[in-house]
Formats: sequence, structure tokens, C-alpha cells
Amino acid sequence: ANLLHRQMVQFLDFRRLNVQQTSLSYFPIDLIRLLKDKMFAFRVLADKKNIDFSLECGLSEFTIKTDEKIIDKVVSNLISNAIKYTDENKEILFELAKGGDKVIITITDQGIGIPEMEQKKLFERFFRAENAANIQGTGLGLHIVKQYTELMGGAVQFKSQVGVGSVFTIELPINYSENEKSTFN
Repeated sequence: ANLLHRQMVQFLDFRRLNVQQTSLSYFPIDLIRLLKDKMFAFRVLADKKNIDFSLECGLSEFTIKTDEKIIDKVVSNLISNAIKYTDENKEILFELAKGGDKVIITITDQGIGIPEMEQKKLFERFFRAENAANIQGTGLGLHIVKQYTELMGGAVQFKSQVGVGSVFTIELPINYSENEKSTFN
């Protein structure tokens, strides 16, 4: 039921993006709290595969100005994928760092990886890598991650190796809104 719910939410997000109905509301968000809350929310799913989470950040609080619902969807999609594609008894590492006027969120899994020949299609709608054929999914999650990240003024990159895992990196402005350029206080 939980998987079906997530897939329905992905289709609704996809539809909203397609007709440009997504409007953003910018407020200060503590990213460390958000990541910890998401790790807690996905704990049951991770426990089924005996996957550990760890968070590396030298701060107790890390606040950025962004849309909480949208950043939540981005992080949720990336965590869900990391769990889905990570082997049993492995770890998923979350890292949070500041780079100038940007925040860098990195999620590293120890999963099946993405075949090099298919990596260029990864953010396309409904794309599923050949080695993911037996794993449930819509092929919309990473498309939504890319679209929402760009909507927030950010960028997403990844590195992956088959049999080793994947590293997804999200860069977002620390302070951003529709009416102002990215600035750092």
C-alpha cells in the first residue's frame, strides 16, 4: 500500500509539473532536521533490508530558504531509490555541506548501480535502467527530482558504477525566492 501511494504521488507530481501548476512558497528550512525526519520516516523500509543510515555534517543546524514541500519530495524520492536499489546489509550515507552560497546534499548508496550506456537517459520520463527491470518503480522519480530541483534554482548530478552503487548530489541556493537572486547572509 505504501509503494502504491508513493507511485500515485509521483504521477500527480509529474502531472503538476507537466501543466506547470507547481507554485513555490519560500521559508527557512532546517535541512538537518528534514534529513533526520526523512531517515526516520523511511526507517521501516530500510530495516526490511537491514540497511543503515548515516549522516555527515559538522553542524547541528543548517537553514536554507526554500520550499519545504518540494525539497521534501526531492529528498524522499532519492532516499526511496537508494533503499530500493541498495543491497541488503549495506549503508546509505547522507552528507550535507556548504559550498559558497549553495548547500550540497549528497546521498550515496551501495546498490546495483546504473549501466554506463544508460546513464544519459536517467532523468527522462518513464526511463528504467535495464538492470532495474525486476524492481518496482514508475520511472518518474528521478525525472521529478530533476524538475523540482531546477524549479528551486538548483542542479542535480550523479555518479554511478554497476555493482558498486550511486552517488546523487543536489546543489541548492542557500537563500532563494521568486523575487530575489541567490544571496548568502
